Order: sequence, then C-alpha cells, then structure tokens
Amino acid sequence: KIESIVVEEQYYPRHAPDWITVLKYSEAMQAGAVFPPPLVVLRDRTPILLDGNHTCLAAKKCGKTAIACEITKAPSNRWLEISVERNTKHGRALTSYDKARVFYLLQKLGRSLEELSAISYTPVATIKRMLADRVVLRPSGVTGPPIYLKAGVVAALRAGASEAQLTAGQGPLAAMSQ
Repeated sequence: KIESIVVEEQYYPRHAPDWITVLKYSEAMQAGAVFPPPLVVLRDRTPILLDGNHTCLAAKKCGKTAIACEITKAPSNRWLEISVERNTKHGRALTSYDKARVFYLLQKLGRSLEELSAISYTPVATIKRMLADRVVLRPSGVTGPPIYLKAGVVAALRAGASEAQLTAGQGPLAAMSQ
C-alpha cells in the first residue's frame, strides 16, 4: 500500500517533493505511461523509500492505493548512497540544495569527495564549491533537520535582514546582488 511507504529524511535526498513533477507524472500515468517501480528497503516490515517518491505521490493522485515496489536488502549505511545514485540517474534532477545536503550527510558517513562524485555524477570541484558555499545551521530551540543555507544568506541574516526583506529583495543581501 502506498500509505505504508515511509520517506525518512536521512535516507532520501530530496527535502520536499516537486508538485509540478507529481502533476506531470500523474497525467502521464492517466495516459498509460508506466514508470519504474519505487525502490524500498524493509525495516521491521515497514517499507522505507529510497527512490520513487514522485511516482508514489502521482499514483496516489490518480486514486491508486497500492503500487508494486522493488525491494533491496542493502545495509542501512548504504541507503542514502543508493537513493542519491538512483535519484541522479533519472527523474527530476536534484536541486543544488538537495545535493549540498546529501554531500554533507554522506561526508559524515565517511564518504570521500571522489566517492561523492561517483555517486552523484558531480565533479569533485563542484562538490567542493557547493560545500564551501553552504553553512549548516541548526537553529536553537528548533527540532528537526539542520538547514543548509548559502553563506550570503547567513551573512544577511546576521546583519539583521528579516525573512521578509530577503524574499522581497531588500536588506543587506539586495545590495550584494545588484
């Protein structure tokens, strides 16, 4: 059942689904397109999603309650790596935010820059730049995952810019972009 499939942030490379992609996939499904089965791993009989979230969401949008899945028996220390490999080979491209987040997480698991490059099909120089350009924040008093902000955004926030100023193109960051 689609409802029983769990997306866990530490094993899935995308921080959020792209609803335009879900809409496009659901329309294609209604027209008869067949998508690759989602990839899951079973943990205590609970399916943990490694690849295919947009496919699952599109199938659900089409009114389906079940979807055939591919099951892997890979060890848990490889789940994120497998998920990144699969999500970079097909479907919607990972955003730079998603890549920076998984590069950070995979480095914490001991993966080298060369391994990150092989997993994500991203040149080592690009990975270095992306990691150097991001600041990992865990706001005090806030539960949940850390935030991977570009260094310029962090500098603007520290200079006193509000979220409203940043989204409106005002405040300290606006001068930097002009």
